[in-house]
Amino acid sequence: MKKVVIVPLSEIHRFPGTSVLAQGSTIAALMGESSVARSRASFPSEEEFYDAVACGNADLQTFATEEDARDFARNKIRFLEEKAKTIQEILSRNANASAKKPATKTKGRPRQVLEQVV
Repeated sequence: MKKVVIVPLSEIHRFPGTSVLAQGSTIAALMGESSVARSRASFPSEEEFYDAVACGNADLQTFATEEDARDFARNKIRFLEEKAKTIQEILSRNANASAKKPATKTKGRPRQVLEQVV
C-alpha cells in the first residue's frame, strides 16, 4: 500500500523514504510505503481510526496503487492551490477596500448611519 502526505515544501526533509508525487508553489504531496494495518480497513470504527491517525499510528490517505496515489495527490494539490489563491484574492480585495475608505469617527452613532451620510 502507498500513503500520501501533503506538506509545506520547507518540511519535505522531515519525511525520509518518501518521494514527491506532486508539487505546488508552496506545498508538495509525498508518497511512502504503508501497510493494511495502518489503513482505515483495520479499525473497527471511524473514531478509533481518526484517534490512531492523530497519534501517528495510522495513515489518513492510503492507496492500493501508485497511480491512485498520484491522481489523488495531483487533485489535492490543485484544489489546495485554488483555495489559497481565492483566500489571497479576498484578503487583497478587503485590504484595498479598507485603504480606500476614509476614516470616520462615530462618536457613539452606529456606523451604518455614517456610511449612508458619506
